[in-house]
Amino acid sequence: MLESYKDALNYAAMVTIWEPSGTILFANNNFKGTTGYEKEELLGMQIATIGRAVIPDAFYDNIRTIIHSGAIWRGEMKSLKKNGEFFWVDTTIIPLKDAEGAIYQVLAIMFDITDRKKLEETLHFMAYHDSLTLLPNRRLMMQEFTSLEQQAMEDQSWIALLYIDGDDFKSINDSFGHNTGDEFISSFGRALGESIGPADMAARIGGGDEFVIAAPGLTSEGAGMQIKSLVTRIHQKLEEGWWIDGHHFTPTASIGISFYPKDGSNVEELVKRADSALYESKKSGRNQVRFYRENPMRMQ
Repeated sequence: MLESYKDALNYAAMVTIWEPSGTILFANNNFKGTTGYEKEELLGMQIATIGRAVIPDAFYDNIRTIIHSGAIWRGEMKSLKKNGEFFWVDTTIIPLKDAEGAIYQVLAIMFDITDRKKLEETLHFMAYHDSLTLLPNRRLMMQEFTSLEQQAMEDQSWIALLYIDGDDFKSINDSFGHNTGDEFISSFGRALGESIGPADMAARIGGGDEFVIAAPGLTSEGAGMQIKSLVTRIHQKLEEGWWIDGHHFTPTASIGISFYPKDGSNVEELVKRADSALYESKKSGRNQVRFYRENPMRMQ
């Protein structure tokens, strides 16, 4: 009966045994098949080689502390194959003790959960990103802005929030149909994403043509001038335009801008005031930009 259990375990799981020092003494065929290492390579290898590159040091050290205390560790971890690919395992690590209670070997039983983790990552991405443009959605923008605020408080810096609305995008759907309209919005979102800097964040915050860009790291003295370069890049990228089904589109957009902390102490206030500036921008015609003021100010 015991042999049957061992056979079943070998069939279903990855099993490995190593010395307390981390030197691998045994690995079953499943472990070899998943990691891509040959048995000759695995025997004598340090277990830390497989996974340490993608496991934070604190996490890895915590596992070692638990195991060396004589307790069993159970959890999920990300590891590294020989070819550099990642894989995920649901792992139970058991310290094996001799008659005196000293740990002489460590047994790990691992079940491959890579497909499940990929599905979880996909679902997480879908929950926090717009399905059409693949940009962050309102939920993620609100979440991430908290970190930007914290950094701005520490640095005594400013954040610009740009509220961007396409000019007369409805006519695209009316003239070319919804499929072209969807591709147009996707291209517009991509153009915004290509215009921003590495620290900036662009998001689609509604189901239409409304987008927001958060640009951190500005100085209080030069924020207006600093944000001008971003607005210029946006205009230039839109002027280049894009082709869809033989039609070349060069859209324009109206922009309203507010600044943290001058115009608001949280993202909701900033969005509201950038939206107010956007309203003034659209009242002035197409392709206009306004900063939020009690009396909104035109960008020169």
